[in-house]
Parts: sequence; structure tokens; C-alpha cells
Amino acid sequence: KKYINLYLISILFIYAGFAHFINPQFYINITPSFIPFKQFLVDLTGVLEILGGILVLFKTTRKTGVYLLLGLLILFFIVHLDICLLYTSDA
Repeated sequence: KKYINLYLISILFIYAGFAHFINPQFYINITPSFIPFKQFLVDLTGVLEILGGILVLFKTTRKTGVYLLLGLLILFFIVHLDICLLYTSDA
């Protein structure tokens, strides 16, 4: 019961990481146009999400996993900000 949040976060990021390989076109389509090597970056972020999800499960690697996932979330914020700016500029 004590670690339920850790397990949920882990499952969420591992699932999201695998989703990069199950439906890569979705992630390629939302990658901002100014970012090159879209397929490579989709694959890389998928691997890093899976790795981060695994790392947070173990006490000895938890801090590394948290920093990895935090870095990814900051990068993903930039992508989502670009999407918001793109769609609000059309209105």
C-alpha cells in the first residue's frame, strides 16, 4: 500500500514508452516541425520512458529514474506548448 503511487507512475511511464513503438506515427505527428530526426527521437523517448518507469521501482535507482522522467516531462511540455501555440494561432 505504501508504494502504490510508485507502481502507478511506473506502469504509466512504461505503458507510455511502449506506446511510442505501438503507434509511432502519433508521436511523430505531434513533434514540432523544427525538431529533426523525428523517428529517432520518438524511439529514444520511448526507451527513456520505459527505463525511467523501471528505475523508479528500485530504491537504489529511484532518484535517477525521477530525474530522467522529470527531464522528459520538461521536454514534453515544450512539445505541448508548441501544439497549443499552433492551434491558438489558427483561431
